[in-house]
Amino acid sequence: MLVGSPATGKTSAVKCLILALELQQAAAALTAEPPAPLTEGSNQAGDEPCLQSGFNRSPENVQCTDEKAEQRHSNNFGKNTESSKGARCIAHRIFPKALDVEELYGSLDPTTREWRGGALEQAGWVENLNTVLDDNKKLCLSSGEVILLSPQTALLFEVTDLRCASPATVSRCGMVYIHQDVPQWKSLLHSWSRYSPTAKQLGDAVVEDVAQTICECCEICIAFLAKCNGGPLRMSPSWMVMNVLRLFDALVAQILEPAQRGEGSVADLLEQSLEGALVFALLWGTGGALPASERPAFDVAFRNLHSGRFDVLEQMGLLTGGHNSSTEDVDQTRRQKQARRFNHHLPPTGSCFDVFWDVQQKKWHPWASLPMLPDVRKGTSMTAAALQHVLIETPETALLNYFLNLVSAPGKAPFLLIGEAGGGKSKCMIQMLQGMAAESQQKLIQQLKNQEASAAQQTRKGLSAGSESLPVTANGKPDAFAFLALSLTGAATPNAVQQWLEGRLEKSHSAGLRPVGFRRCVLLLDDVHLPPTEESGAQPVGELVRQLLECGGWNKGGAWKFQPVEGLTLTATRRILQQQQQHNERLARHFFPLTGAPYSTESIQTILNQLLLIRFDSCADPVVEGLKKVSALTANLYRQLQQRLPLRPSRWMQQWTPRDCWRVVQRLGFLNPVGLQSQHQLLRCWLHEVRRVFEDRTANTPDLEILSGSISDLLRETAGFTLTDLDPPKEGPLLFAFREPEAAATAGTGQTSTAAEDCILGSRVYDRVTPVEAHQMCAAALEQYTLLHPNKPLSLVLFPQAVEHALRCMNTFLQPQGHMLLLGVGGSGRRSCARLAAFLAGFAVVEPHGLSYPVAVSEWQEDIKSTILAAGVLKKPQLLLVPAEHLTHDDIAAHVCTMLQLRELPDVFTPDEKVSNR
Repeated sequence: MLVGSPATGKTSAVKCLILALELQQAAAALTAEPPAPLTEGSNQAGDEPCLQSGFNRSPENVQCTDEKAEQRHSNNFGKNTESSKGARCIAHRIFPKALDVEELYGSLDPTTREWRGGALEQAGWVENLNTVLDDNKKLCLSSGEVILLSPQTALLFEVTDLRCASPATVSRCGMVYIHQDVPQWKSLLHSWSRYSPTAKQLGDAVVEDVAQTICECCEICIAFLAKCNGGPLRMSPSWMVMNVLRLFDALVAQILEPAQRGEGSVADLLEQSLEGALVFALLWGTGGALPASERPAFDVAFRNLHSGRFDVLEQMGLLTGGHNSSTEDVDQTRRQKQARRFNHHLPPTGSCFDVFWDVQQKKWHPWASLPMLPDVRKGTSMTAAALQHVLIETPETALLNYFLNLVSAPGKAPFLLIGEAGGGKSKCMIQMLQGMAAESQQKLIQQLKNQEASAAQQTRKGLSAGSESLPVTANGKPDAFAFLALSLTGAATPNAVQQWLEGRLEKSHSAGLRPVGFRRCVLLLDDVHLPPTEESGAQPVGELVRQLLECGGWNKGGAWKFQPVEGLTLTATRRILQQQQQHNERLARHFFPLTGAPYSTESIQTILNQLLLIRFDSCADPVVEGLKKVSALTANLYRQLQQRLPLRPSRWMQQWTPRDCWRVVQRLGFLNPVGLQSQHQLLRCWLHEVRRVFEDRTANTPDLEILSGSISDLLRETAGFTLTDLDPPKEGPLLFAFREPEAAATAGTGQTSTAAEDCILGSRVYDRVTPVEAHQMCAAALEQYTLLHPNKPLSLVLFPQAVEHALRCMNTFLQPQGHMLLLGVGGSGRRSCARLAAFLAGFAVVEPHGLSYPVAVSEWQEDIKSTILAAGVLKKPQLLLVPAEHLTHDDIAAHVCTMLQLRELPDVFTPDEKVSNR
C-alpha cells in the first residue's frame, strides 16, 4: 500500500515499478543475450519514459496489453515478438473516481423500477479483498462465487491517507509512506538534466550551469509561494519546477529552429539567447499562475533575484541557510550566488510580467509590441449580429496567443487558462486555436503541393525512379493538427464526455482512438471547473480527464477495459478560484497554468472602440468622435460599479464582468448607421442600453441611486452632457425598440437597413420610440394575438410599466443569445408579458406542462425535441418559456444549463430519430 499526500510522486512510483517489472521479465526471457543490451534498454525504457510521464507525455504502456508489451520488448532488445511473448507485465489500473456513483455501485431507475448493475455493486466489496490478500488468494464475491487467483497476481493500493481504510485490509498490506516534506523537485531537476532531449542538445557543461541556476532561483520562488500557501492553485514545488522545465524546453526548441534549417550553429544561438529564455521560463513558470494582486510582490522578489541582491531577499525572509550551516559556508554560498548574476538585464521600469524574451531579436519586448489591431476600413459592412465573432487583439490577448503558440500548438504540454468570468477566455482560446490549426493545415497542404509539383517536374525531366525527392505523404515537417472544443457544464458526466470524443475520433490499427486525418488534435475543455463533485469529494469528469493525461487513455465504463487515445493535446479554461471555489488539484497539476491578467481600462476602451468603428466608421465625423466617448464611458462605468457595487450575497445578480460592456456595445450596434447623425443620438441610445444592462439587475433603491450618480458624473466629465439633456422628464421614459422602418425614411436614404441581412430581424430597425408609439405597438400586437389565439387570450392591462417591460423583453429576444431570467412575485404578469414580447418579435412560444415529476420530465423531453426541430430544421424562431416549477427538478435544470452553455442538448435524440430527421 502506497500512502502519501497529493503531488508527492505516488503515481510516478507506480509507473516506474510497472516499467521495471516489464524490463525484468523481458530480460529473463532473453537470457541468451549478452548483458550489454539490457543495460542500454534499462536506461532508455526505465528512466526516460518515467521522466516523460512527468512532462505530461502519456506513458506508452501503463496498462500493458499483450500487443503493447510485445512491441516495447521488441524495440528495446532487438528481438522478434516470438522471443518476448512470454515476458510481459500485465498491469490493470482502476480509476473508480472516474465513474459516477450510479455506475460504480448500480442504480434503480425511478420510472421503470429496473435495477442497473454497477462495476462494484456493493460498497462492502473491500471486505472481500481480505481473503485475496491472504496466502490462499481467494476472491469471495457477493454472489457467493469464489475465484482462485494465480500466485503471480498482486494488488497495489495508492491512497492519500488511511482514514477510510479497513483495519483488516491495512493489516494485510505492507506500507510505503512518501512524506510531503521530501524535496522531490530536486530529483525531478536531476532527472531532467540527465535524460531529457533538451539536456542532450545543450551539452553537459551548459546543462550543469542551467540546472544550478534553476535550483537556486526555485528555492527563492518556493519560499515566496510558501508564504501564500502555493497561491490560489496551491501549487506544489514539483509542479512549479515542472512548469519551468516545460517552458524552458519549448523556448530552447524555438532557439534551435534556425540551426535545424542550417542558418547558424547551435553554440552561437545558445550563447545569444539561452540566458534570456531561462529568465523568462523562471518568471512565468513560477509566477505565471499568480493572480494580479500577488504579482507586484513577486515582481519585487524576482527583480532582486535577477540582480543578485541576496541581502534584500534575506530581509524579505526568502533566503535562509540551513540550521547546521556555519557562517563561512553561508558567506561562501552567497558569494557563489552573487557571481551568478544574469547579463541580459530586465527593463528597469514597469513589471517583469509586462515583457517577453524575443528569441529571434535577442532582447526584451513589451507585450504591447505584439498585437496588430484589425484594419478598420471606411464603409465596412457588418451586421450587429456578426460583431460577436470579431476578436480585437490587446496586450492581454497577445500574451495568451504567445503562450498557445509556444506550449499548446506544438503539443509540448497541456495548457490551463485561468481568468475572470466574462473575460473572453472561451472566445479567445477557440478563435486562436482554430486559427493555429487552420494555419498548420494550410502549411501541410502547401508542402504537399510543392512536393507534387517537384515530383512532376522531375518526371518530365526523365529522372530515374531512385530520385531524391521526398514522397508525397503527410509526414513532412509541418506539424498539422486538428482542433476540437467541448464546453463542460454542471450536468456533464464521464459517459457523455467519452461518447462525445469517441464520436469525433477514429479507431487506429492498435484498437485505440486517434484524430481523424491528422497525427495530432488539440482539444479545448471549456469551463473545466463546472462538472459537479460527488459527496465523497471526487469529480468524475475531472478524474476521467486525469486518467487520459496520466495513462494515455481511459477505461470503458464498469468493464475496466482500457482504450488508448493517441495524439491528443489538452487545453482547458476555468474561472479564478475567488469566484469558483471548486478546485480539482489532482487534475490541475497536469497542466501548465497561466492566470490571465484582468483587462485594463485602456484595453476595454480599445476593444469597445474598435468594435464600434467596424460598425459605424462610415458615419459622420462627429459620430465617429462620439464613439471614443461612448467607449470611455462604458469602461469607466464598469470600473466604478466594480468598486461601488461589489458582489455580495444580497447582490447575487450584480456580478459585473467585461461581458456587460460587450452587451452595451452589442445593443448599440443595432442602430442604423444611415440614420445616426449626431453624438446626441448616440449618447441617448448609450444611456438607454446602460440602464438595460446595469439598472435592470439592480434591485434596491440605494443601489439605483449609486448607479444613477455614477452615470451622471461620467456623462458630465467625459461628454459634457447631463441626464436631463439626454432624457428630458417632459418627454416621458427613454425607450428604444425594434420596429418596421417608415417607408419615406427608407426611400429617402436609398439604402436598406443592414439589419435586414438577419433572418430573425427581417426589415426591422432599432430606433427610439415615444411612449405613445410604444403603447400603439403593444396594443396592436395584443389585439392580433387575441384574434389568433381566442382560446388563450392574454389578460393584460397596458399601463406604462407593462409596455416598457414588454419592449425590453422583445429587444432582448431579437439579439444574439438573448436569454432572459424574469424575476417577480406570483401574479405579476411575467408569463403574459413574455408571450406578448415573443409575439412582437415573431417567435412561437413553447411552454412545458405537467407538475408531477415523471410527467414533467417526459413532456419536457418531447417539448425540447419539437423546439429543436422547429428552430434548427424549419428555421422558425422559438421561445422556450420554462416555468419556475420545472426548474425545481434537477434534470430539467441541468438541461437548461446545458442549453445555455452549449447552445445545444447532446443525446436528446435517439440514433433512429437522428436518421429520420436528416
